[in-house]
Amino acid sequence: MLTDKDTILLTEFDNKTDEPVFDGTLRQGLAVQLQQSPLSRSISDVRVRATLRLMSRSQDDRVTREVALGICQRQGLESVYRWIDCKV
Repeated sequence: MLTDKDTILLTEFDNKTDEPVFDGTLRQGLAVQLQQSPLSRSISDVRVRATLRLMSRSQDDRVTREVALGICQRQGLESVYRWIDCKV
């Protein structure tokens, strides 16, 4: 269970609709909703890109499960990382 002290790292959604309009849109929408909630914190895209550089990765790399695990480890995010496989 998440608490108000936990930070959320949003990963990429796997768009299976063949509609390119949904590429990135769902993640952006969820990020906006989380930012508006007083009960949640999410890691900023700036921090994610900086961490990707520290990992010797391109700042434009997709945040897949494996990449997210590395980011969580380097940012000291909560020890339990749960991957939600969401295919749209």
